[in-house]
Amino acid sequence: MSGNVVPFASPGRRSASDSADTVTVVCARPACRREFPRSLTRGRRQDYCTPKCQQLANSERRKARAKLKHCEESAARLRADCAAYDAGQASAQDAAQRLRLALAKTEGILEYADLDNKVIKQLRDLHVAATAYLECGR
Repeated sequence: MSGNVVPFASPGRRSASDSADTVTVVCARPACRREFPRSLTRGRRQDYCTPKCQQLANSERRKARAKLKHCEESAARLRADCAAYDAGQASAQDAAQRLRLALAKTEGILEYADLDNKVIKQLRDLHVAATAYLECGR
């Protein structure tokens, strides 16, 4: 520090370098995008070219958010529908796989069972019918 004393400027007296600078900016509303001068002073910065443009931007924002919410709900509903359809296909494939496994077990039982037994005869008839059903489905 040089030790020089700088006098305070009175609030009423400002030099040309202290004046508020302005810059050219673009309106924040997507439908407008007009250029306008904005002063670089204290306070909230001006994002919109006019107060009317700000009101329109706020209403357009609310409408866009409502539309987005509606679309997200529709998408969630469609995802649930697709999952239900996919689950239906998967359960049909799982059922066929479980039927094949049960038929394999039944075939093992029938190989060593007493074929004169009435219950075993019904099991054999069921095995034949289920095997024919699976063969038709291929």
